[in-house]
Order: sequence, then C-alpha cells, then structure tokens
Amino acid sequence: TITITGSPLAKITTFTLSVTALPLQTLTCSPSTQTVQTNSSATLTAAGGTGTYSWSAPGGNPASGSGASFSTSYVTAGAYTVTTTSGTQSAVCTVSVTVLPPPPGDTSPPSISLTAPANGSTISGAVIVSANASDDVGVVGVQFKLDGSNIGVEDTSSPYSIFWDSTVVANGSHALTAVARDAAGNIGTAPTVSISVFNGTAPLFTGRILAFGSREALVKNLQQFLIAQGILALGNDTGYFGPLTRYAVIIFQQRYAIHSTGIMGPLTAAKIDQLRGSTPPTGATFTVPLYLGVRNSQVVNLQLFLIQRGILAAGNNTGYFGPLTEAAVRTFQCQQSIVCSGDRYSTGWGVVGAKTRGALNVF
Repeated sequence: TITITGSPLAKITTFTLSVTALPLQTLTCSPSTQTVQTNSSATLTAAGGTGTYSWSAPGGNPASGSGASFSTSYVTAGAYTVTTTSGTQSAVCTVSVTVLPPPPGDTSPPSISLTAPANGSTISGAVIVSANASDDVGVVGVQFKLDGSNIGVEDTSSPYSIFWDSTVVANGSHALTAVARDAAGNIGTAPTVSISVFNGTAPLFTGRILAFGSREALVKNLQQFLIAQGILALGNDTGYFGPLTRYAVIIFQQRYAIHSTGIMGPLTAAKIDQLRGSTPPTGATFTVPLYLGVRNSQVVNLQLFLIQRGILAAGNNTGYFGPLTEAAVRTFQCQQSIVCSGDRYSTGWGVVGAKTRGALNVF
C-alpha cells in the first residue's frame, strides 16, 4: 500500500494505491515418464513458468530445443532425463528407451513342383529333370534328389533343371523329388514323382553258340527268352537244347530274316540281346484300358513288351498309343486267340481291355 500526503494550503489530497503481485505458475514437464523404442520419438510438453521454454536432452537427437513442445529420440536402450527450464524454474521428465524388436522373419517356405519327367513315366539314358519354384521373397537354389540322394549340384538360377544320366542307377522304380530354399533358409519340397528306369541289360548271348544237344544254364536262359516271345511253350525251360528248342530258334530266325539253321549263332545271339535290351521293367503290370490316343507310362510298358515279342518295331516305346501300337496290339490279340476281327468299337480289336490285360499280365 502506498500513501501520499500533501499540505492543505497546496490543496494536495492524500490517497492510497494498493498493488498485488500475482504468484508465479509452477513449471511442469509431461508426461513425467514415457517408454519408447530405439530410434522412435519421445514428445514432451512444458507448461507454467514464464511461458518461454528451453530443453536439454543429453544423449538425445536432438539434444536441445525450445518451445512448449519438444521431441527427441535415442539409438541406445536405457533411462534418460530430459530437463526443461523457464525463467528460474526447471522441470524434469524421464524417458525409458527399449530396444526395437527385429521385424518378423521370413518363415514361408518356397513352393516347388517337378515338371519333368512325368509321374509314372519310364525313362532311359540321359534325361532332363526340371522343376518350377517360387517364393514370396526369392528362391536361391533348387536341389534335385533321387531316392533321397542329391543329383548333381544345386541349381541356383531359373529355369531350374539338370541333365541326368539314368544309366548310373539300377533299373526299376525310383523316387524323384526336388528341394527349393530361400534366403532365409526356408525349405520347400516337391511332391515325389515315381519313375521307372530301364536301360536294357548287359549282353548275355553275344559271343556264344548254342546248338542241338547243348546242355547248360545259358540254354535255360535262351528257352526262357523264347517262351517270353511266345515261340516256345511254357515249361520247356529245361536247360537242354532239344528238338523243341531247335524248332523255336528256327521260328525266331524266320521272324527276323536270319538264316534259319536252328543254331544260335552270332547273328541270332546279337538279335536276342538287342531285344532283351528292350524288355520292360520287371513287374510291369497293366491295370487300365489302353487304346488309340492314350498317353501314359503303361503304354510305354505295353510298347516295350510288344517290341520284345517282335510285334512292334524297336524305338516305338514313346508312351503314346498310336496307329502302330494299335496294329501291334491286334497282332498280339490274334496270336493269343483273344479277338482277331472287327474293330476297336464293336469287338475291342486293338484295344487293351480286360481280356488282353489278363494275357499281358501272364508274361
């Protein structure tokens, strides 16, 4: 309170002036505590004080600033103190920084399927094994496998394929697959494809001569071959080269335009070994109807059987049932007294139906 007094003669009036000082507002920093991840911003707000603010954030980016709002970030996990000042006041906020978790890893395996050879096919010699593979990030390699063992080295570039020599494995049924991997190490496996490998057999008769009166194991092999050819009756594989065997050899020689002596000489032996090399895989059976236009592995086995019997020319084991195969089937049906007239529609002549399959499966 201020009082002013004057003299009456001076006509001065006394009056009182009251001045009240407002209290200074307390400076605050909010939120008082907060948790952020590494490299993520922590935003703080100042209030109170004089209305003018400065900030100090040791270890932060940025480490200082001004204004009512301030943001900073940290690259290392830990507890940090941020201070704001206004006039003579200061306030403190605490920032707790946690490590930023890594992004979710790639856990999706590649997708892969074999494109060649086809399931159920019969192969020989060198073939191309190929596959299609894809991945949400990228395929880095495809490894082909036969019966669980690697075929060659991993193919690291698309299109994925390998040139494989089937002669290095035994004749018979084999399981083929492929494994694809991506950069994250995820593995995808192709559905298994079943294939039959048939690369013929080693010469058995070449260089040998068998004639009437011969008695040895090789004669039995010859007789079994002639039985399979439909030339010698079942049960005559005695190991003795008698008149029935001699007559069967003559028929075989006539069939292939070889001088008909009844003796298994060099030309006859070579022809027998050639046909043995076209014998279908052991255990080949026929379970479905086969007819003109069909293409599958059983057609291959049928053609190999017909080639073995000299009904179909060598090299026609394509897997496609065409006119040549149909004609050979008709010949076989006539030989076996199944049907020998009509057509494929009225009598089934040229169609591998139930009766013909039964006859084929006997051999």
